[in-house]
Amino acid sequence: MTKQLAIGTTSKGKAFTLPLDLITQTVAILAKRGVGKTTTGAVISEELMDAGQRICVIDPTGAHWGLKSTADGKGAAYPVVIFGGEHADAPLEKGAGEILARAVAEGDFSCIIDLSAFRKGETIQFLTSFFEEIYRLNRRPLHLVCDEADTYAPQKPMPNQLQCLGAIEDVIKKGRIRGLGATLITLRSAIINKNVLAMCEILVAMRAVHPADIAPVKEWVSVHGDPDTAKTLVASLPSLPVGAAWFYSPGWGDIFERVQVRPRRTFDSSATPKPGAKVTRPKVLAKVDMERLSAEIRATIEKAKAEDPKELRKQLAAAQAELAKERAKPIPKAPPAPAPEVRIVKVPVITDAQLKRLESLVGRIETEAKRQDENRLTYTGDMKAISSGIRESIRSIAATQTAPAAMPPPPAPKPRAPDPAPVSDDAGEAPTVDGVNKPEQRLLDAIAWLNAIGVAEPEHAAVAAFANYAMEASSFKAPRASLRNKGLIEYRRDRLVLTPAGRAVARDVDVPRTNAGLQARIMENLSLPERRLLQPLLDAYPRSMTNQDLAQTANYEVSASSYKAPRARLKALCLIEYVEDGVRARDILFPER
Repeated sequence: MTKQLAIGTTSKGKAFTLPLDLITQTVAILAKRGVGKTTTGAVISEELMDAGQRICVIDPTGAHWGLKSTADGKGAAYPVVIFGGEHADAPLEKGAGEILARAVAEGDFSCIIDLSAFRKGETIQFLTSFFEEIYRLNRRPLHLVCDEADTYAPQKPMPNQLQCLGAIEDVIKKGRIRGLGATLITLRSAIINKNVLAMCEILVAMRAVHPADIAPVKEWVSVHGDPDTAKTLVASLPSLPVGAAWFYSPGWGDIFERVQVRPRRTFDSSATPKPGAKVTRPKVLAKVDMERLSAEIRATIEKAKAEDPKELRKQLAAAQAELAKERAKPIPKAPPAPAPEVRIVKVPVITDAQLKRLESLVGRIETEAKRQDENRLTYTGDMKAISSGIRESIRSIAATQTAPAAMPPPPAPKPRAPDPAPVSDDAGEAPTVDGVNKPEQRLLDAIAWLNAIGVAEPEHAAVAAFANYAMEASSFKAPRASLRNKGLIEYRRDRLVLTPAGRAVARDVDVPRTNAGLQARIMENLSLPERRLLQPLLDAYPRSMTNQDLAQTANYEVSASSYKAPRARLKALCLIEYVEDGVRARDILFPER
């Protein structure tokens, strides 16, 4: 039986559990201060570690170190490694995000990254490198518990936060295929990034009283569920007792339960000190095998150095300097050699076949030299010199010898087969239906999707974007041409249109029928600059905005390409239109109008 994670009890007194698959899912815990959000995150961490899984806690406040001790502080709990902070097992440097991410991705330990001693800018710098590298390298199940998530995934990011926000979006949107899951914890649901929040599969809603913090919960439930569910959940938020939470996930597990989260089994290091009360400290903390950990991190650092082009160039430069130094030394004169004994030696003639083989070996050496040169390894000059020397020796030997007269001429080379025609990256996949392969099906479905939201004849750029292809890439051009040849689409100037046969092959389209649902679906396929321009236009609809106002709202200069390029792409995607006084969101984005 698959391991179940014991989270608490339902309102009907039944045990509430979640499957172990939670490790690669995305969870959002939204609550006000002091009602149990950190405890809920700790319970999830405990259950995953009990199941032998790895966790990594991003801890900006230093509140999670209690995982190392039992609830009463008298026994050891989990041997999590703490990097940084007052309870550090190992120090943490602000520039170590990339190295630590590599160690976490490749290691077999759970850890807490305590950033409480960092300034805000240092925290963002560290987490940008960490999130980018953990997404790039991780391939085994790992759950990130991200406390105070609104501080590094905000709704309105400052310029220095944009790269970090983009890295977190990659983890939430695409991390599952790389073994990554995440729990985002925040007490300010009003200011956490709504695009990141919308991509979370599981909502854990605890007590909230301020309308600005209730609104995001209401929006999430309205988009993902039905009106009755939203009404029941939202109405209860201001009166939920401490530790009570709604677990809601219509897409993963079909969950909708009010749960009393169980007490944590580890020390409550996040508890608020009370006036006059004695602050208790645990007497026993789980010990970490620092010798093994140090060896793992050293190996990680050495591997990173070995793969770093700068380090390689440095080592090669030192080797070349040493070689030059040795070459500069005078060569000692050897004593005169005795007169050699004269002997008659029969030297075999080099045949054409042998000469051809030697030429082939030289070619392989030169090819290897070229490959190393492309990897920026500067010793290729020596390899080329060696190959030239060998080639010159071959010619000298061949020039001094004569092949037997009876040697037949070499056979004429066979004609070379023509190169195959270029095909798209995934055009070789198995066909789906009616002789249409997967790339072609994606294009048909993209056109059908655009048709369903009101774009009768979408431009080529819009179809490419909604099918996740670059318009100038062969992976888009090849299936587009094939569909035209098969009579499934037509070109009408710069637009693509489904023929009746193509419409029959295109799959049924699931288009959200609410404004919020459709807009959220579209936002998932846009880049960050495109979302920053589209959101103000959605908020202003049906009014338009001047270019000056739109650029200012999105923190761009109206004359800069960083504003003009995403604006032009949004128009090509049929999402906005240019009007006399500026720019306006298109009516197709508001199906409820």
